[in-house]
Amino acid sequence: MARRSKYDYPYTEAGKGKLGNLFRNIRESAIPDKVDTNWLRRWPEFRAAHDHLLVSLLEFLNLIDASGVPTEHWSALKKDRLPSKVLGHLMRASYKSIFDQLGKKACDKDTPYLVEYFMGTGASKNMARKMAATFKALCALSEFDDTKSDDSAKTHTAEASPAKERRGPAAEPTQQSITVHNALKSQSCVELHIDFQIHITPDLEEKQIEKIFESIAKYILKSAVNDG
Repeated sequence: MARRSKYDYPYTEAGKGKLGNLFRNIRESAIPDKVDTNWLRRWPEFRAAHDHLLVSLLEFLNLIDASGVPTEHWSALKKDRLPSKVLGHLMRASYKSIFDQLGKKACDKDTPYLVEYFMGTGASKNMARKMAATFKALCALSEFDDTKSDDSAKTHTAEASPAKERRGPAAEPTQQSITVHNALKSQSCVELHIDFQIHITPDLEEKQIEKIFESIAKYILKSAVNDG
């Protein structure tokens, strides 16, 4: 059975090279019934006393369940032609809090920043250093798409034009049609009818609508009466 750490985030003694070999072994070997230290020890590189921490890491990434049984993500990592992208998705889900805050830039943060972040989760400084090193090693092996960046860009666009976003889908405007009959009689007695429409959108306030009709009465209707 996987031995979970008491901390929120995993830490290991393995660097990028060793973790890369671990994931390569997953891809190149048959899917096991159960993953534990005995499974790891099939490879001489993973027989150190602290390598049991790698099992906890695999559980944290949801590659195995709490009983050590491989999940569907194990199969995806094994079969996908872009395993680095599979790791990227797993990292986003497992380290959701930090990626929600920083997006892909989380992987660009320096070690002191990450140590401080992990200390904020209750880890000691020594453990936080190991968590940061593990996080950076996983980042180096992962590839991230731009979904988060695109969502962020849309958010910024919405913030830049809040009125437009709040209005939502275009609604059928309320139409007030006013026909002004301005009889301008010339020598040929031709009667001219001027028609116009006012389109009032749902977000206009009542005072704004009143102003519109006051202007019509003042500048158009009054003029039409006087000319008649």
